[in-house]
Amino acid sequence: MSSIQPSDATSEKRSSQQKLRQLFEILDTRFDDGELRTLCFHLEGVDYDSLPGAGKTDKARELLSYLERRQRILELVALGRQLRPDVSWGDAPKVTEEAPPQPASASIVVTVTGGGAAVVGDGTAVVGERGIHIGRDAHGPIRTGDD
Repeated sequence: MSSIQPSDATSEKRSSQQKLRQLFEILDTRFDDGELRTLCFHLEGVDYDSLPGAGKTDKARELLSYLERRQRILELVALGRQLRPDVSWGDAPKVTEEAPPQPASASIVVTVTGGGAAVVGDGTAVVGERGIHIGRDAHGPIRTGDD
């Protein structure tokens, strides 16, 4: 009888899920609601009140899901270690790990109408009630279409 070994991709996914569970436990047990709000405030583009869920536990889970989809977990860990050095972050990803490369420039077109907004482009954009956030370091001229 031969045993089936998990592929490297499967092992990596399990390891990633374990790290996310560890981060969830840290956020859920070591941060109160106000501290979690402060963490979101410092994470550019993350609005605590816009995260799905009713309580702190739901918000912590959704924050991790949101940041994982945007490949920003390392940013969370770095900020968490800075804001809460008293917390044992265990084997959570280290700040020294290579972060995914960011594009040097991004092109985004935002169309705003009376009923909402549409965003098209190769950068990160968030359109909400309080305005538009484009990328982390995105900048450049705003063109109205009249140019």
